[in-house]
Amino acid sequence: MPAIILLCRGLFGKNIWTLNFRHNPTSNPPIQSHKSHERITNENGKISSPRINNVNNDQKDKLLTTHGTKIERTKSELSIPTLSSIIKRDEEKLNLFRALKVKQIPMEEQAIQRAHISDEKLFSECKPPERQKHFESIRLFLSHYGFCSLDSMDYLMNGKNWNDSKAFNHFQSQIQLLDSNAENFMDDIKKLDKISPTLYCTGQIYYLKKNQNTLLESFSNLNTLEQLNPAFFNMVSQFGSIVEVKRHCGWTGNAETSWKTVPIVLSNMYSKTKTLAEINGHDSILYWADLTTEIAFYLPHHFSLDNQSSEMRILIVWLEEFRDDLDSVLPEQSSKLRDISIIGIHPLKNHLFRISLNSNAQRIQSACASIPLIDGMVLPLHILSFFIRQAVHSLSRRKRLEDSQSSQTAYSLRKTRITKIIEKYQNRTDNLDEFFQKIFFLSTAITKQTTNTESIIQSNSINTVEL
Repeated sequence: MPAIILLCRGLFGKNIWTLNFRHNPTSNPPIQSHKSHERITNENGKISSPRINNVNNDQKDKLLTTHGTKIERTKSELSIPTLSSIIKRDEEKLNLFRALKVKQIPMEEQAIQRAHISDEKLFSECKPPERQKHFESIRLFLSHYGFCSLDSMDYLMNGKNWNDSKAFNHFQSQIQLLDSNAENFMDDIKKLDKISPTLYCTGQIYYLKKNQNTLLESFSNLNTLEQLNPAFFNMVSQFGSIVEVKRHCGWTGNAETSWKTVPIVLSNMYSKTKTLAEINGHDSILYWADLTTEIAFYLPHHFSLDNQSSEMRILIVWLEEFRDDLDSVLPEQSSKLRDISIIGIHPLKNHLFRISLNSNAQRIQSACASIPLIDGMVLPLHILSFFIRQAVHSLSRRKRLEDSQSSQTAYSLRKTRITKIIEKYQNRTDNLDEFFQKIFFLSTAITKQTTNTESIIQSNSINTVEL
């Protein structure tokens, strides 16, 4: 029951007043009702009887007497029918409802039993419809570039003379039809695929122990990996992701094995764990790429003197013993080559790493070529791989900038090759019907044409859009 507790602490002790409220039914007389009690408890725990005035008792009796009297009902209360009157009045409807209920119960029980039986049966699996094999992907291509939209087609079809309309000439100048049945056509397409759409560079990694003078002596170190510095493994692992050359369609460090089509069987195979000796450029590489550049890192098992590609050779050499002249680690026949840059890494006793660059990497005309690396700087291990990777990227870009007059970028090479292919295999027509027939690979002609025209229509042409 609800209660009110008043705690009062003064100079003469602590007093507590407690007031409890109890429900008094109106049917009971006022004499039998539970009156509220008021207790006064002092600090010593003594209970004293409350002092109640006669005036207050008279007022309470009057209030209880008024609550005990019966109140007459109003007209609004009498307008609400009682439950017994409703049952007597609508007894026929209730009997009809009871009859329907009796019939409905067995029907629902049978439905529940059928549901349990149907759950035990095996249903046939819902399969999607078969894939559509015959479709014209050129429609999607032309629609994507706005050549096959409703507005453009309506503009063409409303021309007075299709073959002489300016809209057709503008439309045909942007789409070039190529004859794929021509000789050496696929060979030129394969050569085009061998040109990278982005910049690419390569970093070769070597490990020189103490008392080893040239890189030719470092190849045997891959057979004793437990003797190498653990920081070397940490640095190499952060250069990029390990990918297999035969399953990689990007830059692999070799133009012959790069940018190829990987069969589905190889792409679905799970990659195996590779050791450091297997990252040799033939089996696997460390690959890193962004939107504009591809970089391949690997540990070669031999030093090749022939540099068939025009890119700079960048060597990353781990030096257990510091060397002032990094060019001395090169073989005698390659020490005079100009396009070899060496980045030396020497571990210090304070767990930092000193960077050294050879004369080619820090020559005057490319003083900023190895940024962010500078000869003589000291780096911690957690940023060592990032700085070396950026330096490889900067050196490669600097080499292309110096040779910009004699060599072309990958973008310009692809553009030049595409222009030559269009000029060599272009199949131009002045008939609009024939033009659209060749675009959408239709085997029958809409209008009557000669036999030579029909043979051209049935040929599988390749379309190129100049943007």
